[in-house]
Amino acid sequence: MMPTAKDLQNWIGSDLAFRIDGKSIFCQLCGKPINSEKKFLVDQHKRTKKHKEKVLEARRKDGQTSSKMVKQLSIPGVFSKQQECRDEEKAFKEALCKALLKANIPLNKVDNEEFKSFLSKYTGRKIPCESSLRKTYVASTYEKNFK
Repeated sequence: MMPTAKDLQNWIGSDLAFRIDGKSIFCQLCGKPINSEKKFLVDQHKRTKKHKEKVLEARRKDGQTSSKMVKQLSIPGVFSKQQECRDEEKAFKEALCKALLKANIPLNKVDNEEFKSFLSKYTGRKIPCESSLRKTYVASTYEKNFK
């Protein structure tokens, strides 16, 4: 049985990092919908490393708590925001691949824990593994930049 809107509201409390869209919950910080079939899934999302980092980032930017978030988006707005986030992630991964290739840095260096944590810390993004870069971005990067 799906939870009611009242259940969802009780689960997220006054944390405005989350928004209720009908019968689902959307995390405005992470820019993604949260599986809201069970309360523990919402709690599990709150405990993820990415969400915690986004909360800290929002606090640093605003100098306030995560409860002062952006206004509620419409459902089409949610989907466009998700697409925007995916496009930004893709552009970052393409730029990372291009930079590594142009600097003649082997792609396997992104799997080095120290390098990966450095990049992640200063870019604020999740760094893809070498095989993801190779399978998804090398061919298109080569076509665009090396021919």
